[in-house]
Amino acid sequence: YRLKELDSNWTYTNNRIVDFNFLQPGNYTFELKACNNNNVWTSQPLQYHFTIGQPFWQTWSFKLLVIFLIAAVILLIFISRVRSVKAKATIKQQLAELEAKAIRAQMNPHFIFNSLNAIQECIVTGKIEEAYTYLSQFSRLLRLVLEHSDVGEISLHEELEVLSLFVSLEQLRFRNEMEFVMDVEEALDKDEIMIPPMLIQPHLENAIWHGLRNKDGKKLLKLTIHEHIPDYLEVVIEDNGIGRIRAQELRQGRLGGSTHTSKGKQLSGNRMELLKSNHALTNMTITDLVGEDGTPIGTRVQLVIPIIGK
Repeated sequence: YRLKELDSNWTYTNNRIVDFNFLQPGNYTFELKACNNNNVWTSQPLQYHFTIGQPFWQTWSFKLLVIFLIAAVILLIFISRVRSVKAKATIKQQLAELEAKAIRAQMNPHFIFNSLNAIQECIVTGKIEEAYTYLSQFSRLLRLVLEHSDVGEISLHEELEVLSLFVSLEQLRFRNEMEFVMDVEEALDKDEIMIPPMLIQPHLENAIWHGLRNKDGKKLLKLTIHEHIPDYLEVVIEDNGIGRIRAQELRQGRLGGSTHTSKGKQLSGNRMELLKSNHALTNMTITDLVGEDGTPIGTRVQLVIPIIGK
């Protein structure tokens, strides 16, 4: 006998059983010759054709099925991951918007409180005409502030209108002893550029209340706005006041002054951090200005804020 595909030589045996182990998949021909007791052999070998198939795990259909299943699992994991990331991003965005609204809701009463105090001061000191003018402008400013408190963005023109009204009210309280200079880059489209509301005002307020209020002589407040880099504005608030160190000393000298914190400035800083999560270049820098002899001559606040929608 022999397996024609594996061996050209014949194997002689008296056994009636033969084993072929570890045959590889393929087609085979088993040939057999036999003889009788008289040693007469068959004239032609008997042939038996058979095929050994591949194990199912080696078939292309099984391999394709495994590849498909692996791809399906990977796709499901990817889809699940994307949905999870989107869900977290949506929640984060919603939380950021809610927190920003809450911050604005806290900031507005803070601003209103300071303005009402100024009106009360005018009335108590007998400045009725100034109180009337102050109240008229304040009512207009209050309407704008309340309108802006429910939106996430306003035009640069609207923000400048609020800032101008605010500073004009403070100038009345300072008997016009404070000079305000607003320098806005002419190339900026003030009606098209959208920015977060009420980010700049707390720093103007802080400069007036803590920098200029206790300064003798000329009081100067300057606001500069220009495009810093594409899609970002640089806002610089600079005053020639007494400086942060001296302002802190004066606050500590008052009753309870050592625990005082600027709420508007703190809330503005919190909002800047929120903006930074979606606009990486958002930044705030505060610089103490000093003269050649090292004495404080004011404070500069630099804000880099995003143009919303770009």
